[in-house]
Amino acid sequence: MGGYINKISSLEDKASAQVAINLCQGNGFKEVALCLEKPTYGGFISGYAPSFFVSDPEKLSIWAKVKEDPRLCDVFERSCCLNNAEKAEQWDTAVEEQCQRQTGGTPLPNRLRKKIYPWINRVALEYLSYSRRQEILFGVSRYFLMDIFTRGDWKETARLDEEKLAQRLLEDERLTVLQKYRIACVYCLHVYIPQLWEKLTKEDKYGLSEETHGLVLLWTRYMNANQKWPKNDIWVNGAFQAISYGNRAALMVCWKELQEGIRRKTVIDRALESLRQWQSHGSGYYKWILVSKQPFDDSVKKFNASSYYSELMCFFLSQMNEQQQRTFFKKTFQSKYPNRKKSVLECFLDWPHQDDFLPTINRLWGIIPKDTYGQCLLALANKYRRNEEKANPSYDYRSLLRALWEETPEEYKQYVFCDRKTDYSVINEGKELLSRLLERSPFQEKDETLFKQIFRDQPQEKRREMMLYNLYKWGENSKEGETMCSLLVQKEKWSFMNWLLEECLSKEEIPIFKKRFIESDCGVKLCLDALKENREKLVEDLLDWSSNSDAEKKQSKDALINRNASVDVCESLLRKGKFADVERVIHFCLSSDEKKERFKDLFAQRACGVLLTNYTHDSWLEDCVWKQMDTIIAWSVDTEEKRRDFKKKLFSRKRIAIHYDLVFIKELVFIKEVDVVRGKIERFYQWFELSPEEIKQLKRDTLFAWESPDVIQNIYESLPEYTNALVASLRWCLTDEEMVIDLKKAVEEEYFTEVKVDEVVDKRKTDKEVGLFEEVFEEECFTGVLDERKKKEKERLNDLISELLKGFKKEEVQDKTSEEGVLVKGIGEKRSSVGIEDESTSPRKRRK
Repeated sequence: MGGYINKISSLEDKASAQVAINLCQGNGFKEVALCLEKPTYGGFISGYAPSFFVSDPEKLSIWAKVKEDPRLCDVFERSCCLNNAEKAEQWDTAVEEQCQRQTGGTPLPNRLRKKIYPWINRVALEYLSYSRRQEILFGVSRYFLMDIFTRGDWKETARLDEEKLAQRLLEDERLTVLQKYRIACVYCLHVYIPQLWEKLTKEDKYGLSEETHGLVLLWTRYMNANQKWPKNDIWVNGAFQAISYGNRAALMVCWKELQEGIRRKTVIDRALESLRQWQSHGSGYYKWILVSKQPFDDSVKKFNASSYYSELMCFFLSQMNEQQQRTFFKKTFQSKYPNRKKSVLECFLDWPHQDDFLPTINRLWGIIPKDTYGQCLLALANKYRRNEEKANPSYDYRSLLRALWEETPEEYKQYVFCDRKTDYSVINEGKELLSRLLERSPFQEKDETLFKQIFRDQPQEKRREMMLYNLYKWGENSKEGETMCSLLVQKEKWSFMNWLLEECLSKEEIPIFKKRFIESDCGVKLCLDALKENREKLVEDLLDWSSNSDAEKKQSKDALINRNASVDVCESLLRKGKFADVERVIHFCLSSDEKKERFKDLFAQRACGVLLTNYTHDSWLEDCVWKQMDTIIAWSVDTEEKRRDFKKKLFSRKRIAIHYDLVFIKELVFIKEVDVVRGKIERFYQWFELSPEEIKQLKRDTLFAWESPDVIQNIYESLPEYTNALVASLRWCLTDEEMVIDLKKAVEEEYFTEVKVDEVVDKRKTDKEVGLFEEVFEEECFTGVLDERKKKEKERLNDLISELLKGFKKEEVQDKTSEEGVLVKGIGEKRSSVGIEDESTSPRKRRK
C-alpha cells in the first residue's frame, strides 16, 4: 500500500533544503530564530500568573503609575498578555529579513531563491521548537545551545537529529549529572542511564520520584526496581510515552529493541495513538506558543509541530503490510473513533506526506465514508486557496485537487453537492468548495479552469439552487451565490462572473439577481470596503454591471448610503479619525450639498452617541472621549451656532440614558470612587454646557420621565436589602425634599396602591381559573390591609425615604446653625454696646 517513508522525493526540494540548512548556520541567524532578545533595561514584574519580564518603555511607564492609580493594573496586564500575536508577527518579519540577507549575497536564480525561503523558515521553527523543549525539560538555555548546533545535526527533511544532539550533550562537562540523566531518559539512551543513575545523589533520586515527564519517570521506576522488569515492558511503555511526546528519536530506540512479534502485534495500535495525538494537537497557535515567554501547562507537547505526530503515524504505516494498513484505515473511519473533525486523510495534505495522499485515497474508495471525503475535500481546498505556507515548502495543491476530482467516483461527487440538514445548519460541501476555490489569490486562468471543471459536475437544478432560493417566482438570492459574486467582483473578473450567472440562471433571472445583489448586505459591504480602500472605480464598474440605466445607477448610490450598514461603517470610521474615508463615501453616493451636510450630521451624531455610551462603561476613555467628540463635531459643522445645535440634538437623544448609566450603572463605584464618578458626571454636564436649571430637570427626568430606565422598579426590587451605593446614586439625583416625597409617591402608586379584589380578578381572569385565582388572591394579596410581606416592604421604603431626607435635614440644620451663629454673634455685639451705653435696658435689669 505504499512505503510512507519520511523523505523528500524531489531532487529540487532536496537541493533547496540543503542550501537552506547551509545558510542557517551563522550565529546571526540563530539569534533571530531562537528569539534571543538582549534588552538594555527592563523589569521582572512579580505577583502575576504568569510573571512578566518587561522591557517595553510604554508598559514600564504604565506599571510605574499602578501604585498611584490601581485601576491601571488591568491595562498593564492586558498589554502584556495580548503580546503573543505581535511577537509571532515580529518573529516572522525578522526571519524573512534573514532570508533576504542570507540569499542576497549568493548567486542563486530567483526561482531557486523563492523555493529556499520556506525551507529557511522551517529550519528557524525547528531551531526554536527544539530549544524551547530543552529549556523546559533540562534547563539548558538557548544561549548555550547556539554553540552546540552544527551543520551535521540536520537531516535531509530539515529536521534536527535529536539523538545525535542528545549524545553530544551527554559528553558536555558543563551539564550536571542530573541534567544528563534526564536527557538520557527522555531520549531512551539506555546505555548511559545505569551509569548516570549511580552518580546521582540520594536527594536527586528522591526528587525524581515526583517526576512529571513520562519517560523520565518510567526509567526511574525501572532503575529503582534494579532493572528487573520483563525485558519488553520497558520498550513497550517507552514507545507509548515517546508517541505521546512526539519524540521520534526515543521511539526509534524503543521500536528497534522490541521483539518482532510484539512489533507486529502492536503496530496498528501505535499508529492509532499517533493519529490521536495529531488530531488533538492544536496547531493554530503553535508559533504564538513558541515565541511566548510565558509558561504553559504541559508545554513540552505544545512546543511540537503537528507534523511530528503525523511523521510517527507514517512510520508505523511503513511497518505494516497491506492488510494491516487497510485495517488501520477502517478503524479510523469508524464513527465511534474519537475526534473525527480531522480525518486521517488530512495527515497526507501536510508536508512532507503530500505525495502519499492520492495513492492512499485511491486504494480506499468504497470504505471512505462520504462525509469524510467531503471533509477531506474542503481541507484540500483550504491548502489550495492559501497558495503556500511560510513554514512549509510550496506544493502544487491545484494539481493535487484536480487529480483528486478527476479520480473521484461519481457517487461521491453527487454526494458533496447534496444539501444535508443537521440540528443547526444545512451542509453542502460542493457549494463551500466552489466558494473556497474563488478565494485563491492570485486567481489565474488555471484556477478558472479548475473551478469550471468541478462546477460542471453538478446537475443543472443544483446550479440554479446555488444562486437562488425558490421562495418566489424568481426566487431569492442565495448566500453562496452572493459570496461567489463578491469574490469575483473583488478580483474584477467580470466576464467570468457573467459566465457563472449564464450557467446558473435564465436570461430573465440574471438582471433580477444583479439588482438584488447590489441591494443586499453582501453587496453593500462590498461597496463600502472598496470605497474605504480608495477603489471608487471598482464600485463604479459594479454599479454599471448591475444597473440597466443611469437613473437606476443613481438610485443604487442613494440606496447605498441610506443603508444601516453604511451608517454603522461611517460612524465607526469617524471614531477612528478616518474622516477622509467617510467623505469619500459621502461624495461618491451624493451630489447634493444639502444631502451631504445632512449625512455628515447623521454620521457624526451616531459616532458621538457611541462614544458617549462607551464613556459610561469604560473609565479609561475619560481623557480622550471629549476631545474625540469635539474633533468629530468640528468635522461635521463649520459655525459656533451649528456646534451648539449639534450638542443640543445629541443631548436630547442621549441625555437620560447616559445620565442614568453614569449615576446608577456606576452605583457600585459611587462609594469606592466617589470623586471619579462625580468627576465624570460633572464633565458630562460641562461638555453639554448645561445650566443649573437644566441639570436639575435632567436629574428629575432620570427618575420620573417615561423614557427613563425604570428607576422606580429598581428601588422596589432593592427594598429587602438596598445598598449604600443605591442611596448615594439616588441622593445625586434628588435635589430637594419635594423630589424625595415625589419619589416615595411614585413607588407607592406603582406597588402599594390598594386594589379591590373584584377589579383585579376581572382584569386577569380566564375561563378556567377564575375561582382558583379569587381564592389565592384573597389569601395572598391585600384587600384594604397589606399582608405581612407588603408591610415589611413598606417599612423598608419608609426607612429609605427617611435616610434620603436626612441629607436635606443635615444641610438645613447646618445652614440654620450657621445663620444662628451669625445672628448670635451680631446680637452679642449689639448687647455689649448697649450695656455700655445704658445698662438699664438690659433684659436682666428689666426682669429684676
